[in-house]
Amino acid sequence: MKKKFSIIFLLSLLLLIFLGSYSLLSVSPSQNYPNNITLSSPENIVIYVNSTIYSDILDSINQYKSDIEADGYNVSVYNWSDLAPDRIIRANNLKSNLTLEYNLNNIIGAVLIGQLPYAEYENLSDPYDHIPYCGYNFACDLFLMDLDGNWTDHNGDNFYDDHQPTSTGDLYPEIFIGRIDPYSINHPNQTQALIDYFNRNHLYRTGSLPRYNNSVMYIDNPWESTSEEWKGDMEYLYDDITLINSSYEITDAQNYIDALQQNYEFIWSFIHSNHTHHGFDWTPSSGTFVNYSQIANLNTKALFYNLYCCYAAKFDAMDNLATHYLFSSNYTLAVFGCARSGGFVMNRYLYNPLSNGKTLGESFKLWWSNDQYHSHGHGPDDMNQKGNCLLGDPLLKIREPSENSGPSGQPNFLHLLIALCIIFGIITVVVIISFKMSS
Repeated sequence: MKKKFSIIFLLSLLLLIFLGSYSLLSVSPSQNYPNNITLSSPENIVIYVNSTIYSDILDSINQYKSDIEADGYNVSVYNWSDLAPDRIIRANNLKSNLTLEYNLNNIIGAVLIGQLPYAEYENLSDPYDHIPYCGYNFACDLFLMDLDGNWTDHNGDNFYDDHQPTSTGDLYPEIFIGRIDPYSINHPNQTQALIDYFNRNHLYRTGSLPRYNNSVMYIDNPWESTSEEWKGDMEYLYDDITLINSSYEITDAQNYIDALQQNYEFIWSFIHSNHTHHGFDWTPSSGTFVNYSQIANLNTKALFYNLYCCYAAKFDAMDNLATHYLFSSNYTLAVFGCARSGGFVMNRYLYNPLSNGKTLGESFKLWWSNDQYHSHGHGPDDMNQKGNCLLGDPLLKIREPSENSGPSGQPNFLHLLIALCIIFGIITVVVIISFKMSS
C-alpha cells in the first residue's frame, strides 16, 4: 500500500513539475503591462534635460524618474547646459559625457529632453542629396550612440562625412538614444507639451492609457508589391494587423486621415514624404497630400508609429511630421523614423526584440546589429539608414498581443521542443516504475 501511494505521489509531483514548466515556457514576456517589470539586476540610465526648461517640468521629470526606477533602473539626471557657440562642439561635449557615463557606470542608454545637441552627417557621394532638408546633411543620432567608432569631418564644414571602425572600436552603437522635444513644431506652450507627454507616459506605465492591441500598415502604391513581406515583419509584434493598400482600397490623403483616427495601437506608414508633407501617388504634376498642420489637428489615437516616410523624422527641421505625431495627440508615446531619405528596413530585427519584452531603445540598438548586416547591406554604414532615430521614451515596452513569441501567433519552436522533452522524460519515468512494479 505504501509503495502504491509513493508511486502515485511521485507521478503527481512529476505532473505538477511539467505543468509549471510548460506555463513558464509558453507565457509571453509581455502579457501584462510591460513597464511594471523589475529587472533582475539594475541597469543604468541617464536623463539629460535642457536647463532652460528644467525647473518648469521638474515635477514631470521626478515622476518619470520614479516610474523608470520602479522598473528596476538606476537613473541619473543632468540639468544640461552648453553655451559653446559651435554646434559640432556641443554635440561632441554631450557625446564625451555619454562616453564617460558608459565607461564609468556602464549606462545602456539615455533620454534627451528638450533641445539637446545633435551631430549632422552629409553624403558627399550622392549628388541627388544636395537639396536643403532633403538629405544633403541630416541629423544623425547614431553619432551619440556609437561611442567607439571614428567620425571625421574631412572638409571642415561641421558636417561629419566619414564613419569608420577603429583598432579598438566598431561602427555599432554601444547605447540607445531617445529624444523628447517639441521645439520644432512651434507649440504655443512647449512646457505644457512636455508635461502632457509625461502625463500620458505615466498613464501608459500604470495601465490607464487606452490600448487596442492591434496595428495598421498603410502602404501607398510604390511599396504595394512587397506588402506581404513587410506584413511578415509586423507579425512578430501583432496578430491583429490591418493592411491598407490599393489592392483593398484607394490610398490617398483623405483615406489616410480616416485611418489615423481609427483605434489602432501601432501605425506603420509607407508614403512618399518630405519633412512637412505626406504625398500619395506623388508625381511632379499630381498627388494628394497630408501636411503637418492636419496632423497637428487630428488628435490621432495611435501610441506608436514607424514612419517609412523619407525625411519625416528630420527632427531639426521646423514642423517636421514625426514631432507633430509625437506631440499633437493625447496618446502618442514614440515614433521611429528617418531624418533623411530612407527608413527602417528588415524590421523583424526591430519587432522581434519588442515582442520578447525589450524596450524601444534596446530594440533600436539591436536592430543596428542584426546578423544580416553584411549580406544585405543593412547597418550603420548604410547611408539610407544613418538618419534613423527614435523620438519618444526609449524605455517603454510594447505588450505582445498573443501568448506566443513567433510570427503570426505560431508557438516558439524552442518552447515546444523543451515541452516535448519534459513529456518524454515523464513517460520514461512512468515506464521504469511500471517495469519495477511488474517485476
